[in-house]
Amino acid sequence: MKRFRKFDIENRIAVKCNDEERDFPAIMKIHLVKVWGKDQELTRSYLLSYPMMCEYFHDVKNMTAENFTRGIFMIYGWMPTVLYFNGGAKFDFGNIRTKLSDLQQKSGKEILENELKESEKKELGKKLEEKSRYEEFCDLLLELKKVCGSSFVGASKLLHFVKPDVFPIYDSNIGWLLGRVLDEKEYIRYARKLIDYKNSVEKLQGFKKECSVFSKKYEKEFGYSSNLTPIRAIELTLFQFAKSQKSGNTDSCESAGKKP
Repeated sequence: MKRFRKFDIENRIAVKCNDEERDFPAIMKIHLVKVWGKDQELTRSYLLSYPMMCEYFHDVKNMTAENFTRGIFMIYGWMPTVLYFNGGAKFDFGNIRTKLSDLQQKSGKEILENELKESEKKELGKKLEEKSRYEEFCDLLLELKKVCGSSFVGASKLLHFVKPDVFPIYDSNIGWLLGRVLDEKEYIRYARKLIDYKNSVEKLQGFKKECSVFSKKYEKEFGYSSNLTPIRAIELTLFQFAKSQKSGNTDSCESAGKKP
């Protein structure tokens, strides 16, 4: 079987379906529906709490140590393990406060053009200022990872709830499908690749339609808005797709339509 580079979303999906012409909105149609299945009790709990988690971080304009700690423990309701906050060591929030507050106040466009785009310059070997925004963001990721029990999964969830239109959640299912995130630079690569993919698929009419179908079903089930961003829609589809593939339920690929 042909091997593809880490985070090559289109090809890694295609090889699982044995067809390079699979249409992502068609895969969305198959897999987003699965979140409403009777065997998805845990996923349903995540769906129920998702908008509330986004709202909490959106409404916290002045991130204090208290608000930050509450948020981290909220996020660990989405984790399969107990949180050892900062590894049990004394926590100095001052190291994170300025960077996280700055991130909160920036638009998604600013983050993409500064922190994430500078990583491309770094990869191309272009000289950056002594301490670039990219390197500062790497430092923040490492600090968040330590606070979140040495987990990039936890750090990615925190970043997602701070900026759900920019940062995708990463977990073991995504790692199985796209490749494991082993360090802070690889999380940034994953985020950039998913954003590039979003920029491609969100232009498709089918993508917007499937997002709308999901949101309407969500509002009917829970009585409030899903707060679904394109980044979240893609990541949740990949999550469900990977779960199906890992469990051996590959017939869904055969029912996903091809590009016209």
